[in-house]
Amino acid sequence: MKKIIIFISISIMVVVASAGIWGYFAFLYTKPLSKAELAELTPDWDVVTHGNWSPWFDLGDGTTEWNPAASFNAWLATVPEDDKAWPKMIELFYPYPDVVLGSDYLGTIPHDAPQWEELLKVIGNDRSDVILAQLKIALARPVMGVALLNSTDPYEHQLILDSGLEDIHWDTTPIPNLDMFSALLPTLGRHRGVANFLSSRAAYELENGNVDEFIAIMDLTIHSSSLSLEVPTLIGHLVQVAIVAKAFDTIDWAISTRADSFNDAQLTQLDVLIAKHTKLPFNWQGEAMVFHDTMRRLSNEDGKISFSSMAAWSNSGGFDSNTQIPCSLTELQLDKSIQRPLAIYNHALKLTSDTGQLPWDEKSMTSGQYLEGQLSTIALTTRLMLNILVPSLEQVSKTARVFEQEAIALRLAIALERHHLRHASYPSALDDLDPDLLAFDPIDAFTGGPLKYILRDGKPLIYSVSDDRDDDQGAPMYEYDIDELLNPSKPTNNRMTNQLNIFKKTVFDTRVRPMWITLDRVNQIAQVEPNAVDGDWVLYPTPRDEPEPIEEDDDWDLEPVPQEDD
Repeated sequence: MKKIIIFISISIMVVVASAGIWGYFAFLYTKPLSKAELAELTPDWDVVTHGNWSPWFDLGDGTTEWNPAASFNAWLATVPEDDKAWPKMIELFYPYPDVVLGSDYLGTIPHDAPQWEELLKVIGNDRSDVILAQLKIALARPVMGVALLNSTDPYEHQLILDSGLEDIHWDTTPIPNLDMFSALLPTLGRHRGVANFLSSRAAYELENGNVDEFIAIMDLTIHSSSLSLEVPTLIGHLVQVAIVAKAFDTIDWAISTRADSFNDAQLTQLDVLIAKHTKLPFNWQGEAMVFHDTMRRLSNEDGKISFSSMAAWSNSGGFDSNTQIPCSLTELQLDKSIQRPLAIYNHALKLTSDTGQLPWDEKSMTSGQYLEGQLSTIALTTRLMLNILVPSLEQVSKTARVFEQEAIALRLAIALERHHLRHASYPSALDDLDPDLLAFDPIDAFTGGPLKYILRDGKPLIYSVSDDRDDDQGAPMYEYDIDELLNPSKPTNNRMTNQLNIFKKTVFDTRVRPMWITLDRVNQIAQVEPNAVDGDWVLYPTPRDEPEPIEEDDDWDLEPVPQEDD
């Protein structure tokens, strides 16, 4: 009996010990980084800061601390006022509301006849002329010029007061070490607003026969988009894409409906402009800085993950920047519980950049697949935080591919119009285009071969074969809802994912675009729902929905101007 008791006791101890080991590896264990991973842990911040600032703030006594906001603001204070776009741009919005920039129809083009008629009441008036002249000065400046703050910036604050309004977001005691996640970025929303104004104003100029002015405004709009990357976050990158995409859409309308307004030299100008911005590379280091900043605030002074900080962040949805100061150890001094998530996210961001290239390599590992494979290497609690903090990066890759593909198609359309000017007819096939007009690869993202081109009603139609990979002779894709077949599980509902969803709806409007699904997946779906995936991705001319009826609303919102956090 005594032996049996001893055996049972030992067995229980073994089971408990095994359970403890399993629990440790399942919930608390983080895999250390290899030497190769450690060597790549610190991104090259100069890629996105251009050497003007860094996340490390010089305290003036030979030491530095992790404080990106203070470092950025210190650099910005050295920039001459005449180099800053924001002070000149923001004053256009005041007194509030401005009759032109407050129009609900900014961004409208003549295709949307009822809305265009309403916009004409303000887009061509004296106030619109003043705004255009001032934007030509402001957006040509090299720096946007807004400090990283958790309150209204001083320029807009003064304008609010001068307008007799109350600034409910003003904070007289800025946080000395503000987390980047909480910093307000009011320039992004305003920048998109003026880009919409410029697109409509350019269309107005073309309608009035001012072709050179149309081109000049498009040039100003597109080149100004880089100002959105002054604080190099992911959302800033997406706003840059949105601004350029809106300008390209306006050029698409102009070429497809007013081609006879342009001569060869003017078409060449547009082609050169588009060529310079066909690729808008995603410099992942900017978004990595935001994540590095966040993880440092979730650690203690020894560089280890702090469960109390994680709990406080989860409960409040943000940091108390006065108490949750980031750890200022170097990346190599941080604990593996912080190092490993940083390395994982760095690599996921790199994959996001790589998989946004054309042609699309459907067999390449996506950021989502990589993240899923890495979760077992970090503690469960850190895993949960990653799911909250990390956005759906695959949507960023898709956005990049859509943008580049549509830009290539627009260049091809311009080449076809230049051919028409020379020969009084369009080529019967792309092979018949004059070689000097096709000094680029009109690649189809799905096949790696050239885009498809046909003449319909005597006009060019350019399209990609899209998800189903077969040529449907330009028959457009129709909307299909097969999300449950593609991905039965719902994505994590986090702040950045919500922003990306809003971005998709507002930037790429209601057009039907590919879902970027593998050919194997297309075939699997066909087994469940035949012809669910069908049709071509029409790229030029852009398919446009019938304009929606105008809803009458004469009430102005006279509340203080909201501080937009994009």
